[in-house]
Amino acid sequence: DRLSAREEEIFLATGRVRRPMDDAAVGDGDAIVCRCLGASAGSLKDKIAGGCSTLSSLQSATGCGTVCGGCVPALKSMLGQGEWVPVQVVARGGRQGDDVQAYQLVPDWPLPEPWETGQHIVVSGLIDGHWIARSYTLTAPPAPHAAPEIAVKREPHGLFSRWLLDGDPMLKEVRVGAPRGAAVWTPEILDTVCFVAGIGVTPALAIVRSAVSAHARGGKTFSIHIDYTGRHLASMAFVDELQMAAASLPGLSLRL
Repeated sequence: DRLSAREEEIFLATGRVRRPMDDAAVGDGDAIVCRCLGASAGSLKDKIAGGCSTLSSLQSATGCGTVCGGCVPALKSMLGQGEWVPVQVVARGGRQGDDVQAYQLVPDWPLPEPWETGQHIVVSGLIDGHWIARSYTLTAPPAPHAAPEIAVKREPHGLFSRWLLDGDPMLKEVRVGAPRGAAVWTPEILDTVCFVAGIGVTPALAIVRSAVSAHARGGKTFSIHIDYTGRHLASMAFVDELQMAAASLPGLSLRL
């Protein structure tokens, strides 16, 4: 098959042939699309064929995408409103704490919309012929042309985390949806307290990184306190970075 003009442009820019995957064509009718409600691809296709032509109408008819929201990019793709963006996964630094790895997600083309501090993103990987999706907090400060970053903790029995953490991430087929989440932090929010434990530190990490960036740009001083709990210090991810930020950013305090 010949590459389309867009596919050719991506190949010339990245050296990779990447074609958008259609969720409607992946997996059989019994494949589960919405894990929260157990909705299969077949049942959703039936609803779409029956007249559910928009995300809101499909959500009203099935309830899918209204609990965790992790299936929303797949629902939009099935509706022909493709949101997925292929990304190249690049490991950032060494492992943190209890087997936590930071990854930069370098998109083949711009995300559908920019992200804000505190939002999350749905990350989908092609595992044994099936697209498996998980939601992760975006940990990089919002900036023009920046690539999103996430931190993934290995779950001993987790399908997605073990697949991503094992082997070369740059050889894996991964795509992301649009940033999501209404609870966001902006530099206008001067007083912030974060109570976090374990890998739940990622929203606080995102706030600290954004505050450090904003302070560097405009000298703004914040009042931010982070109370971070873990079983033992060696198991706690990003402690060194948070301690360095607390030492350099006026108004940031950290309790471990």
